[in-house]
Amino acid sequence: MAGATLVVSFGFASNSQGFTFTGANGNFSGTYESSGGNPGGCLQSTVASGGHSNYAYWKLTTTWGALGIPSGGLVNSVGSLTCDVNVAVTGSGNSVAFGAGSSNPVTAGNFQGIIVEDVTSGTYEWLQNFDDPYNGALAWTTVNAAGSGGGAPEPASGGITNISVASTGSVNIWLGAQLSSGTSGTATLLVDNAGFTITYTPLYFPARRIIRPHRAPLWTPTRRPRGGRPDSGTPPIPTKPSTGEDIRRKHPWTRRG
Repeated sequence: MAGATLVVSFGFASNSQGFTFTGANGNFSGTYESSGGNPGGCLQSTVASGGHSNYAYWKLTTTWGALGIPSGGLVNSVGSLTCDVNVAVTGSGNSVAFGAGSSNPVTAGNFQGIIVEDVTSGTYEWLQNFDDPYNGALAWTTVNAAGSGGGAPEPASGGITNISVASTGSVNIWLGAQLSSGTSGTATLLVDNAGFTITYTPLYFPARRIIRPHRAPLWTPTRRPRGGRPDSGTPPIPTKPSTGEDIRRKHPWTRRG
């Protein structure tokens, strides 16, 4: 059966859509911003001044079914990871790195870029950025596998492929970065329009032939004595009134008893 493609997108128009923030310590904070997105709302991560550098991320735990995979569907692959980022830094020595570098982002805890993990199989896909083009930038940039914004796709453990009965499985999605601050000023990352595509095969039920049970007739014809009377729906044998002769012999098209 031919596969189908599902586009998953998080625009954060009016809320964080279930994403929650985690910072390495109290110097990192995250808020949902109802304005300042691209357009509308967005997710904001900030590191305070004072020489701090660590990871901060937003995470959503959901299921394939909640993302739109029909019940019993088989996920074939996950790809086309993308998101829009915007960076604001003040002071010197402040920067934002939106990418996982060369480290395994899940096992190493380097939750940078956009990461999609199938919890059951432990496989995942992520989009990382080896460069750090956002030091001092203040403009929305789309990061994707095509290389826009320096993005580069990196599948791990073979990537997410052929997840059976995927609609019931759990999924983790991270949107993170490494935020660094100098002795003064702050570094802030804004994320919007995060998404990816899922190719899947819907659950297929082959057509089956329907065999209907045999139905007995409402009444079963039986031979009755000449001149018999109807009994339980059995019609009488037609006879000639004057002689009682069985007239079916003269009319071959008439049913015989």
